[in-house]
Amino acid sequence: MAYVQVLQVRDAPIEEFRQVNQLVGPEAQEGFVAGAAAEIGDGFCVVTIWDSKADLDRFSAEKLGPALVAAGAKGTPEFAISAEAILITPAGRVPAS
Repeated sequence: MAYVQVLQVRDAPIEEFRQVNQLVGPEAQEGFVAGAAAEIGDGFCVVTIWDSKADLDRFSAEKLGPALVAAGAKGTPEFAISAEAILITPAGRVPAS
């Protein structure tokens, strides 16, 4: 089963996301399926889809956390959604495992 996380960051410009994303690097992350970020109101929203919560947790600990510290990120994150999900692709639904 896929795992989705929707994160809202308040009081920070989308440039903060861009800087952190650049620090994470361009290489593929194990278990990462898709993601998107958008500017909203006084901050931005990030949606990511992972193969599993374990993949997201590993990425957060090994890549995202250090990148946030290096960037001096100041936004206030709120987890709007963090849950198992059914993945839907152009080819149709991906069966739950």
